[in-house]
Amino acid sequence: MPEETSKAPEDNKREADRAARDSRVFIRPLPKIVFLYPTAIAALVCFVGQGAGGPTELSSTFGLIFFLTLALNLPVVAFNFSRLTFVVLVLLVILMAVLKAWTPVFGFLGERQIAATSPFYFWFFALMVAIYLGVFIQTRFDYWELTHNELLHHHGFLGDVDRYPAPGLRITKEVDDVFEFMLLGAGRLVIQPPVEPRAIVLESVPRVNYIEERLKDVLSTLKVTVGNPGL
Repeated sequence: MPEETSKAPEDNKREADRAARDSRVFIRPLPKIVFLYPTAIAALVCFVGQGAGGPTELSSTFGLIFFLTLALNLPVVAFNFSRLTFVVLVLLVILMAVLKAWTPVFGFLGERQIAATSPFYFWFFALMVAIYLGVFIQTRFDYWELTHNELLHHHGFLGDVDRYPAPGLRITKEVDDVFEFMLLGAGRLVIQPPVEPRAIVLESVPRVNYIEERLKDVLSTLKVTVGNPGL
């Protein structure tokens, strides 16, 4: 009996902590540079594959891998690919594959002898890791928090907070870039507080579908409108 009595307060504390976590949603929009992580991974693969020494007979192969990854990754950061654009690109790729149009393209690039040294790949990867670490730190000081009663914008190293009432909040999820959604499940959240004339637009929110479900759970006790024109 004493053991059961001592465990009860601990269980109650864990349940209280769990309830407190479930009553809040943290939204951390990310800069578009995070979508370059496939290129960072390619740099690491090329560094490991090529070895820590100088150029080898495989330098052009790894150089081509890195260049193609970067060439495919940069448009994701530069442009928004809607569903229609994505379908057109897929059809174009299929058409080029049927017509065997990729052969001269890869042949042309192979003849250019695109190559880099192992230190280049290492320092490129290290630079990207440093940037991602900076992004992680920045999103600890600049983020949004939603509770049952209010929407808070935490920003600044001194802990500045902007507050908006949660009752009457309108939230819309949009997935306007297919590749961003494929890479990080990212999308856009448009939040319209009832007291603000302009909507709050949060771009590149990772795991946007999960965040939307959590918003619904937290706001389930309020009369709110949650739109879902995305996926």
